[in-house]
Amino acid sequence: MAEESLERRLARLESRAEIAELLARYAFLIDDHEFDALGELFTPDARFGSPGSTHTGREAIVANYRALGDLYPITLHEARGFVLDFLDEEHARGQVLGFSEQASARHTVITSFRYDDEYARLDGRWRFASRQVRTLYAMTHAELASGGLATRLRTVSYTHLTLPTILRV
Repeated sequence: MAEESLERRLARLESRAEIAELLARYAFLIDDHEFDALGELFTPDARFGSPGSTHTGREAIVANYRALGDLYPITLHEARGFVLDFLDEEHARGQVLGFSEQASARHTVITSFRYDDEYARLDGRWRFASRQVRTLYAMTHAELASGGLATRLRTVSYTHLTLPTILRV
């Protein structure tokens, strides 16, 4: 196997840093309800999916985030770690471990989830081409305080339900 050039290795490190910033910017923009700016983080034909729904294109993705923003007016999202595989100089895929707290009129909910992402470089910037989210657990603070992480709530992967359905918000 031929060794990669220093220039190519440096370009990969720069791309990793740019994608890490993309992940942080995504969290900031969701929490700040800057949904139009959030849409710019996606390619024009991007897909965003969660159990039970898929949205294709920036407009549909932004509309989805606006609806969730109405349901949860206060949120805190964190990207806690990620792994990347570069497919070529313009495409990568990765998995991101995330955490959030989301406050509705009835509950504050904590969630842990994973994103399966595809990234594409467009106009010199890395963007989401596809983002699929899978909830690992979701529970209210009251459920957490009563031992929620030790119960079945912690081990259930909600692959067939949406968060509002789980919590009956």
